[in-house]
Amino acid sequence: KTFTKTFTKDTGTYYVYVKDKAGNVSHKSQYVLKMDPPTCSISLTGTKSGDWYTSEVNVKMTTSGTIAQKGLDTTQNSVNNKTEVTHTSSTSSVTYYGYVKNAAGESSCSKTFKVDRGPSQPTVDCNGYGEGTWRSGEVYTTHVTSSTFDIDHWEYSHNPNGGWNKNINDWISENHNGKRTMKWHIWWDGQWTFYVRAVDVNGIASPASRAFDIKIDRTCPQLSYWTECGSHFAGYPNHNAATWVTMKDYGAGLWSRNITWGDSYQGDNRYSSGWANISGNEYSDLLGSQGTWQHFILEVCDGLNNCCTYDERYDYWC
Repeated sequence: KTFTKTFTKDTGTYYVYVKDKAGNVSHKSQYVLKMDPPTCSISLTGTKSGDWYTSEVNVKMTTSGTIAQKGLDTTQNSVNNKTEVTHTSSTSSVTYYGYVKNAAGESSCSKTFKVDRGPSQPTVDCNGYGEGTWRSGEVYTTHVTSSTFDIDHWEYSHNPNGGWNKNINDWISENHNGKRTMKWHIWWDGQWTFYVRAVDVNGIASPASRAFDIKIDRTCPQLSYWTECGSHFAGYPNHNAATWVTMKDYGAGLWSRNITWGDSYQGDNRYSSGWANISGNEYSDLLGSQGTWQHFILEVCDGLNNCCTYDERYDYWC
C-alpha cells in the first residue's frame, strides 16, 4: 500500500506509524529542517572618480540562509563556488552576477559598474636630440600612451605632482583616432625639466612620464659695464678712463670674445686684442687706455655660436 501526503512543518523530528490488520505496528522517524530560499547582495570596493572606478575593483557577494550551491561571475547562475573576485581591466560597463541555491529555492543578485584605469605612463622620445645638452634650435619630442578609451588631450608640467598645463597646442598625430601619440614642439629658451601625461575622454589622467630635460639657447651673451677713474692707465696727462665689461651667458656658456678699441678724441684709430677663448657663465674684462674718450667694440659668442657685437662709445673725463 502507498500513501502520500505533504505537510509544511517547523524544524523537528517527525514520525510515521503504520499498523496492519493483525495489529502489528511499525514506525519511521525523519528529521526536518525548516528552510527558506537563500538571498544574496553584491558590494564594490575601489577608488572612484565621478562615476568611474579608477583602480581594480573588489566584488564581494554576501549571502544569507542555508547555501547548497553558490557562484559569482560575469555570467548568470554560475556555481563556481566564489563569493569574492577582483576586477582589474578597464571597461565601459561590466555586470557581475551572484547566485545562491538550496533545497527550498534559489536567488540571484547583480551589480553593474564601469572601470577606467587611465592611460598608461607615456613613453618619451626626444627624436634624436641629446637630452641634457644645449641646443640652438627648436626641439621636437614624441610621446606615446596606450588606453582603453580615446585620449582627450595632453598636458605638461615641470612638477610630476601638479601644475599641469593643457597648452600643448602644436601638432598631434592620432593612432586609431584616439590621439594616443603626441608630437610636441618646444621652442622657448631656457633649461627645463618636463613631464607629460595623457588625459582620456573620461577625464582620467595617466601617470606622469619620466622626467626629460630640454636646454635651448638661441640668445647671444649679454653685456654689462661700469666705469672708474684711477691709475690703471696712468700717464701724462693723467686723464684716463677704465671700463669694466662683464659678459654673461647662463645658457650654453661663454666661448670667445674679441675687443677692438680706439681713442675717439684722436681720430678713433683702431686697435684690436684679437679673439680669445673664454669659458664659464660670466667673464669680466678691464677696458681702457690713456685718454678720456674711448670707443670700444666688443664681440662675444657663446658655446652654440650665438654671437653679438656691442659698439659702445664711452666719453669720460677723470
